[in-house]
Amino acid sequence: MWAHIFIFSFFMAPLSASILSLDLCADQWLLGMASPEEIHSVSYVGQDPELSYLASRTSSVPTHRGTAEDLMNPALKMVIGYEPISPVIKKLCQKKKIRLIALSYPHSFQELEKQILFLSHVFHSVQGEKWIQRLKKNSPCTSCTQKAAFYEAQGLSPGNHTLLNEVLLAAGYENLYGTKEGWTYNSLESLLSTPLSAVFFSDTPRPHPLWDHLKKKKITLQKIPYRLTLCPYPPAVFELIRLLRETSHA
Repeated sequence: MWAHIFIFSFFMAPLSASILSLDLCADQWLLGMASPEEIHSVSYVGQDPELSYLASRTSSVPTHRGTAEDLMNPALKMVIGYEPISPVIKKLCQKKKIRLIALSYPHSFQELEKQILFLSHVFHSVQGEKWIQRLKKNSPCTSCTQKAAFYEAQGLSPGNHTLLNEVLLAAGYENLYGTKEGWTYNSLESLLSTPLSAVFFSDTPRPHPLWDHLKKKKITLQKIPYRLTLCPYPPAVFELIRLLRETSHA
């Protein structure tokens, strides 16, 4: 069995390819910062253009499904992924002396900047400095003139200490749920609690009379592609800010 796995891995990725990304968000960093010849494989969801900002770069990149067997290529030197990472994967990396980069999802621009710096060092990339400079130009508004909210399936919305909260502020919006900590569930009726300029969502809302009521109040309802909201990959963050700003000026 192991011989078959080794042969499969050998043909799926050349021996010079030494870095594997475990999940969608790690895929973005690997595809965006590593040289193509360094990439062993990315997760299978990295190919999905609905979810992956850099799906267009995966046409010639092998994919995997995050199993222990995917780590059997002897050329593999590094694995990168966001927590939680399977204990099996962690133990196997330790056993095979594969460097494991375990990342935490950033909750602010400051944390994102630190992640950019760290991964720039890991991948020996000069791209990170440009992203940091651009990130600093997108400072959150201190006296926002409009209010908006992200509202996902079943009312899940980002509040304070989330990256999407800072994205809203950088785009010029006060976050309706900014006084709440982290991600919280909120009723549809809460969208009527205060004057709003816009409601953003990635999930298509289920039919409800309240949505028609919001439209009658001339509140913008805009669907945002998942590829811009799921991962903290800087170019996706910048595009999301630009899109929200265009909405605020419409």
